[in-house]
Amino acid sequence: MLIKVQPLSGKILEINVYPEDKVYTIKEKVEQARGISAQQLNLIFRNQKMVGNKTISEFKVSDGVTVYMTIKLGGPGYRIVKATGMHINVNLLDGRNFEIKVKPTDTVLHVKRKIHEARGFHIYQQILLFRRQGMTDEQTVSDVGITEGGVVHMLLNMPGYGHSTRFVTEMLITVHTLSIGSFEIDVEPTDTVRQVKGKIQAACHRFPIEEQFLIFRRRGMADMQMVSDYGITEGDAVHMRLEFARRSNANRVLRYASAA
Repeated sequence: MLIKVQPLSGKILEINVYPEDKVYTIKEKVEQARGISAQQLNLIFRNQKMVGNKTISEFKVSDGVTVYMTIKLGGPGYRIVKATGMHINVNLLDGRNFEIKVKPTDTVLHVKRKIHEARGFHIYQQILLFRRQGMTDEQTVSDVGITEGGVVHMLLNMPGYGHSTRFVTEMLITVHTLSIGSFEIDVEPTDTVRQVKGKIQAACHRFPIEEQFLIFRRRGMADMQMVSDYGITEGDAVHMRLEFARRSNANRVLRYASAA
């Protein structure tokens, strides 16, 4: 069940508990989320102090109730605990998902930066939702109530016409060739370089996958890497040249990198 922990000042924290959990379990979850030692926490429910070795069911705590929290400063054992990391899942509209590590004290903006580092999605294109509620950049992970294993839904937006917004998972890039000039293809940040080559072949059959060598910002691209690994974004240009199929892509990447 979900209960709320209300400090004397600051944001309410929502945590999942079970009726058989000890009161100390709540304190430990608050410690993990807010970085305050469990030994310094006092929990109060219906004007009654909750003793750590009792279960929360003994205090008639039920789903959705609010437990009040005070902090005892100073004294033996007083400490501020560094907030530990936890893993959360990020789900996209098309069913794809991935995992990132965050801290309870991270702001939503920091989370967006970690998503950008992990998958290449622009920070300002990200709209994050938790339990169907929008998340503002200034909120922290703990403010929103996200805990270990929590699921955040992400929408990608690009300005449309007027005040509208269209949600996308693809972006348009330009492919420059020596033989036929330039053309555009749609790719996704999670596409591998080999998948990009497949899209190039689909756009122009004269470019077999095995003979393509792709270059981005003077850097050879390896088949197993993703588009996001190279920092490619909407409107960027990739250069392509054809080479003999018998030369492995990995060797071409190493050779090009050493030459650059």
